[in-house]
Amino acid sequence: MKHTKLFKNLISFLFYILCLGFLVILFYGPLGFNTIAQENRDVQHWDFISWLLLSISAIAYVFLIIGVKYLKNMAKEMTDLGSFDLAIQYNLRQSGKCLIISSLLNYLTFALIFIKRLVLDSELEVIFDNNILLQIILTITGLFFIIQSDILKLSNNLKTENDLTI
Repeated sequence: MKHTKLFKNLISFLFYILCLGFLVILFYGPLGFNTIAQENRDVQHWDFISWLLLSISAIAYVFLIIGVKYLKNMAKEMTDLGSFDLAIQYNLRQSGKCLIISSLLNYLTFALIFIKRLVLDSELEVIFDNNILLQIILTITGLFFIIQSDILKLSNNLKTENDLTI
């Protein structure tokens, strides 16, 4: 039970940090106080592709926040109920879907950056980037959550069948 509470607290902390980060991006981004990792230029000098990259990244970030929110709901249900009911299955599945969508959108940004550098900058740079590894881990985690949801659904169905036969 200690691990479940720790899990719930860490997920809640992550959720609030992600929300704070999104608010910072919303308020400081339009003022031009920051740059994004994909562009080494100030906001005033961005082209259409740079704005497209920022938009896709922001949408991916929102899906990440939503996925963590579903995970937070699932952790709350686990600590409150102590059993695996339909709400836990649903929140786990939705979290997995949102995490996968977030990672797919980030893969799209990586592809657009690659194409932009290839076409516009005409210099191709192959580097080892941890960001792509994080997206792969996020995709695997999302798939794992969906698989876990399916396993919980199957176990609940088996339990229901066994309860009916007694």
